[in-house]
Amino acid sequence: MNAPLKGKLVRTRWLAACLIVAVGLGFAGPASASSSAKGRLVKTNGHSLYLRCAGTGSPVVMLEAGFGDWSRGWKAVLGRSTQVGTTVCAYDRRGLGKSDAYTGTRKIAEVVSDLHELVGAAKLRGPYVLAGASIGGLITRSYARSYPKQVAGMVLFDSVPDDWDQYLGMSVMSGDSENLDIAAAATRLRASDKLGKKPLAVLQAGDESYLEQLVQRSDFLDYWNPSQQKLARLSKNSVFALATGQPHWIQQAAPKLSAEAIRLVVASVRSGKPLPTCAKSKLPKLGAACQ
Repeated sequence: MNAPLKGKLVRTRWLAACLIVAVGLGFAGPASASSSAKGRLVKTNGHSLYLRCAGTGSPVVMLEAGFGDWSRGWKAVLGRSTQVGTTVCAYDRRGLGKSDAYTGTRKIAEVVSDLHELVGAAKLRGPYVLAGASIGGLITRSYARSYPKQVAGMVLFDSVPDDWDQYLGMSVMSGDSENLDIAAAATRLRASDKLGKKPLAVLQAGDESYLEQLVQRSDFLDYWNPSQQKLARLSKNSVFALATGQPHWIQQAAPKLSAEAIRLVVASVRSGKPLPTCAKSKLPKLGAACQ
C-alpha cells in the first residue's frame, strides 16, 4: 500500500470512529421518549435483529440510523410517534445494539436484504415511509431502488450523497462498531435513482462544522451543500429545509423538527396530496430555514 493511500485509509477510519463517538455523545433524548416504544428480537436471514416500535397506524415509518449507530439514535423521534401520527419503528443493524453480533464488512445490499426480511417477519405492512440519517440515507435509497412498490415516501436527514465514496476516495467505511462497503450501492444509485412523485422531505444540518473538521477538505461545503439540495430533486413531490444551527445528527438534536418532517410525508402519503412548500409548512416555526 502506498503512503498516500494508507494515510487516507487511516484518516477515514478515524473519521468514522469519531462519527460514532459524536452520535453517542449527541444522544440525549428526554426520559419519556422511549416510554411507549416496545422492543423485541426478530429472526431475520438466520440471525436476530432488535426492533423497537411506538404508536399505531399506517403507513409504518421505518427509521434507518447513521453509521455505527442504532435504534438509540432515534429515541426522541420514537417518543414522538403521537406527533407523527402513525406507527414508527427503529431497529439495530446486525452487529449493533441488541442485534446479533457480526464481525467483518457488510455491503449495503446485505443491509437492505435484512431490512426487507425484518419488516416481513415482524408483520409490518407496507408500503413504508423510510427515514434515513447520514449513511442511513444510502440504505433507504437503496431499499427504494430494490423494492420500489414497498416505499410510499422518504425522509432524509443530512444524508450522505451517492458519490460519497468518490469524494472521500474510499469504498469501505470502517469503525469500531461497523464496517460498510458502500461502493456498489453508490454506483447503482448514481446510475438510476428516482422517486417519481412519492413524497420526500430533506433536512440538512445548519451547522456542518463537525463534518467539515473531520473531512479536513477546504471544498467540503462547496460539495455538501448543493448535494443536499440535489437530494430533494429525487422526487417531483419534495420539500427541502435547513435545520438552522443543528448538527449532523438532526434527529437527536431537533426531534420536534424531525418528527414534523416525517409527519408531512406521512400526511402526503395518506391524502395523496402534494407536500406543502417549506414556507407553508410548520418547519420554519420549529427552527428550519426555507431555501
